Amino acid sequence: MSQGKPETATILVVDDNPTNLQLLLDYLDELDFKTLIAKSGEGALRQAALAKPDIILLDIMMPGMDGFDTCRRLKEDPETRDVPVIFMTALSDTEDKVKGFDLGAVDYITKPFSQKEVLARLTTQLTIQRQKRELAELNAMKDRFLSIIALDLKHVFDTMIGPSRRLAESFDIFSKKEIEFIAKRLHRSAQDTIHMLDQVITWADIQRGKYAFRPDAVDLFEIVSEVVVAFREDALRKKIELTNTVEPGAMVYADPDMIRVIFENLLSNAVRFTRSGGAVTISNTTENDIERVTISDTGVGMSEKNLSGLFRIDRAYKKPGITGKEGAHLGLVICKEFVEKNGGRIEAESELDKGSTFQFTLPKTQPA
Repeated sequence: MSQGKPETATILVVDDNPTNLQLLLDYLDELDFKTLIAKSGEGALRQAALAKPDIILLDIMMPGMDGFDTCRRLKEDPETRDVPVIFMTALSDTEDKVKGFDLGAVDYITKPFSQKEVLARLTTQLTIQRQKRELAELNAMKDRFLSIIALDLKHVFDTMIGPSRRLAESFDIFSKKEIEFIAKRLHRSAQDTIHMLDQVITWADIQRGKYAFRPDAVDLFEIVSEVVVAFREDALRKKIELTNTVEPGAMVYADPDMIRVIFENLLSNAVRFTRSGGAVTISNTTENDIERVTISDTGVGMSEKNLSGLFRIDRAYKKPGITGKEGAHLGLVICKEFVEKNGGRIEAESELDKGSTFQFTLPKTQPA
């Protein structure tokens, strides 16, 4: 890209004057744009429908179908109505300019052409189009995010409503042991809710740039050991063999809080989706200037479709748990954000009913 042009783009130039066409093509070629040409309004309609250009430079004064009629037809067609139209004209009459804007044009370029003006007008419109696309993507991500939160909240409260109703309606007929069992289920659901809300807050802070990044020398073994202790009780209750084989003294250069969150999320999923009697293992290997961490389980696994959208907030992902319930993947999205923030990469392999393996890398030393 040259002279500040924000992105490579396809420009359709519509003009019946060969001199004007050649001048514009020379300008656009010098600026590395991809250019298409049409010498009539009818040709412009065909080219626009076929090529879907990023911008149309449209001459007003053409024989037959003039620029105004061409613009009107472009804006009436759902396939081309969102393509920005910039009129090219020697007309200085305000009424003509207003008419063009009323028909849907976004700007004017006056003849004779100035290369700087052409670039400035194109750059402005390309920037606006890019921002519109980014906004649409953000809105889609927001909608998906809210959908995930709504589904997860519904799931958590579904697990609480039944037991709490039975306890409220039939308290006097339950034994002490049964009440203890229900109370533990409710407590577990409340913990899940808090954990999920913590994930939401973390993800929101990441998106707003509010999550502090403080990399330092980190002992992987120490962090993994701390996190394993937190999940030891859950693993024992399900008779899951939880093994930490990370080598003592394995050092990485990363943010310790982020690394802790990564391990908490990956271990939480591994224990949650591993059946009673299964195994979860955390290990590491040193590869030149990086440390590769592996967390593997013998759990329920996941389909190839779920695997492809695992780390994306805008992709649907629901994974059946061992109780037939479902779990969302916001924690995995956060893992990806944190691993990449620390200069690493994360990936996953899985097979239904056989288990999953998550691997991520971290730099051993501060990047140069």
